[in-house]
Amino acid sequence: MTTRPAFRRPPLSVLTWVMLAASVVLIVLGTAKFGISGLLVSAGAIGVLTALYSLITGRKSWAIIPSRTFAAGALVAAVIVATVGISLSSAE
Repeated sequence: MTTRPAFRRPPLSVLTWVMLAASVVLIVLGTAKFGISGLLVSAGAIGVLTALYSLITGRKSWAIIPSRTFAAGALVAAVIVATVGISLSSAE
């Protein structure tokens, strides 16, 4: 009987944990100040910056985006999320 090879996850770097914590803080602050639209805009802005970094440099970002193709898809999704958040915000 053969055994399956164990799936090994790559270890997360310190930078990944630091950026994840900073992102969570920024998203919580945006949500506290502006509600659901703040959450979406904050998450979209973080996603856009992260995806652009991976797309331009071709490197993995703190979010471990593996390729430029995946970064392009993440960029489109982040722009959509930010756009929805902006459209939900009330005009003052």
